[in-house]
Amino acid sequence: MRRRRHSPRATARPRTVSHSADPASFARSWIATDAAYRTSATAARFREDVRAFVGQGRAQGKPVAVTEFGCGAHRGAADLAGRDGSNIVWGDDGRAVRPNGDLVRDEDEQADYLRESLDVFTSEGVDAAFVYTFARYDLPHRDDPRLDLDMVSAGVVKVLDDQRVARDRRSRRYPDMPWEPKAAFDALAGCFARDPDHGPPPASGSLVAQRHERIDP
Repeated sequence: MRRRRHSPRATARPRTVSHSADPASFARSWIATDAAYRTSATAARFREDVRAFVGQGRAQGKPVAVTEFGCGAHRGAADLAGRDGSNIVWGDDGRAVRPNGDLVRDEDEQADYLRESLDVFTSEGVDAAFVYTFARYDLPHRDDPRLDLDMVSAGVVKVLDDQRVARDRRSRRYPDMPWEPKAAFDALAGCFARDPDHGPPPASGSLVAQRHERIDP
């Protein structure tokens, strides 16, 4: 499969970061980690680990960035953050077939996870944080929970299959898009609303950004 990543510009306070910036330049000027997932195994030490990571950056005189965090939208997803692929039954062609097990959809768990993680990043002084991810087009939402792959998607929007796009167009918030917001989408909107460009900032003004991922066959 061919993998394409689409990343919007992310505006921090006081810096502007582009995820498409030269990697070598980014590495010289930032300290970054993709290991900032809070799971059942790391929850007890999560804040301490983030604080140590920020301290590493401060000791080198560099801003720090969390380049990936998020979870799926089912009960128990927060405990498995970063390992959602283990909840997918994959076909011989490498495509997702269905969720693995009798999962229960829970968009609030995903939204709470993002808010709680961002609260830690903000209070501990992280300068930039990239949410994984905006959309997973290979994991569409379906009404049948046995086939609803969006439950195991870390996307903050649910991608609709072609039939639902045509059928429900008038009742959707974004009728021209092949996706609809999840609770996590609105949770992030609330975080953006506290951005210094839009209103009172959170404690230390950390960045909230999103990474877009699309997987094409």
